[in-house]
Amino acid sequence: MAQTKTGTAVKMVTEKESASYALYFFGQNIFYLLIYMYMNTYFTDVGISAAAVAGLALVVKVWDAVNGPIFGGLIDRIKFKKGKFLPWLRISLVGIPLATILMFASPTSMPMVAKIIWAGIAYILGIPPIPSVTCPSLALSPQSPAISRSAPR
Repeated sequence: MAQTKTGTAVKMVTEKESASYALYFFGQNIFYLLIYMYMNTYFTDVGISAAAVAGLALVVKVWDAVNGPIFGGLIDRIKFKKGKFLPWLRISLVGIPLATILMFASPTSMPMVAKIIWAGIAYILGIPPIPSVTCPSLALSPQSPAISRSAPR
């Protein structure tokens, strides 16, 4: 235990705890990277033009830039009985797999416009679960006195 300036005892973060946070974020980013890298290939393989996929990606990334701060505000304001961050992580356990399945379940027999609409809706629905996991995960570090006051290595 370490002492803070006010004299209160604070448990220091162990190497194992630090490694578990690092591995969590590494795994999360690998998962998203694989999905987003393959998604562009998939959309072009089902018959959507590369220009339409690029335009769709631009629209969705602009929506993501707006959506992130909105989720951050919601996470700060909404209080659940089971804590501030854990319920959001549990919601994402359902949201992310469903959105991923929806993205890659595009019917190939639809006309091009319908495929673009499907991909756009699936892509936009796939964005909200991501901040619902990322915002609480990133907010856990500064919220924990043990982590924010750990000794430099």
